[in-house]
Amino acid sequence: MIGTPLIWLNEETPLIYYIGWLCAICAPTYCLCSGYAHFRQGQKNGLTLKKRMRRCLKFLICYWLAVLLVSILGIVFSSDAIPGSPWNCLSNALLLSWSYTGIWWYAFVYLIYVMLSQKIFDIVEKRNGRVVLVLLIAQFFIVEAANKIIPQYISSHWLLVWIWERIYYLLGARLLCYMGGMYIAQKNIISAVKRRLDGIRHSNLVILGILLALAVVLIVLDKGILIVFYTFPVFIGFNCLKKNAEFSKVMLMLGKYSTYVWLVHPFVYRNMFSQITKIWLELKYPLLLLGSLLIISIIVAYPLEKISVYIIKKIK
Repeated sequence: MIGTPLIWLNEETPLIYYIGWLCAICAPTYCLCSGYAHFRQGQKNGLTLKKRMRRCLKFLICYWLAVLLVSILGIVFSSDAIPGSPWNCLSNALLLSWSYTGIWWYAFVYLIYVMLSQKIFDIVEKRNGRVVLVLLIAQFFIVEAANKIIPQYISSHWLLVWIWERIYYLLGARLLCYMGGMYIAQKNIISAVKRRLDGIRHSNLVILGILLALAVVLIVLDKGILIVFYTFPVFIGFNCLKKNAEFSKVMLMLGKYSTYVWLVHPFVYRNMFSQITKIWLELKYPLLLLGSLLIISIIVAYPLEKISVYIIKKIK
């Protein structure tokens, strides 16, 4: 466990453990947000091949800048694994491997979803929504069950492992949340919930209370497979909160740098560059560690975002 927890629920389990456990919704939330945004873009003819290709290029520029930065840091800090061999560096840049950090698997998933967004948009628009959602939930449980069995039979065959990993990440919870985001947009669920909340005083407290109650239920059930379903009320609840101008500005700023924050933050805390991690761990307490991790990631993200915007403008 990283850091020194201050609040313990019992002799063995700190509160921060369950906060971290619930944060497993981060990748599903990215998928849900992507699906929601892509559906809105589809309604405005924003999913043409040209626009999808440009969207992929913009993301890849961000991704390649992160790969370049991390590779340089690996050389500076004499890392054995980063950049490693020229092929190791190239395979990470080409999304053939995520040996730099396991969380980069989402880059591959995102690009595939962008390229398939028009086809998926058409399915959501033309097919029976209830039938599709039932099939999505069914495939989620089937894929999760298969992932408990298949890897043990293919572990000695690197190519099969490589193929299965990509199939697993494209389907299951990721596909459920991506298409779920599209359905939330199609059915205007956020607007409908907001109308229901209009006549309720302190609606923010109601939303937060419901999310807290659902979190407690999940913790009591202690079934990690169910966490993906928590993504939906969190996404809807957050978008239904009444936010003041200052809070909205902070959220927009975090959104602006979120891609880079995701790409660079594991290199601070995962001891890939022990010199950096050692200094960071001096903060000791989880809240300080999490806060400083976000601040460090944004500081690194700032120049990268400026460079990527400049490059994108040049190739327009």
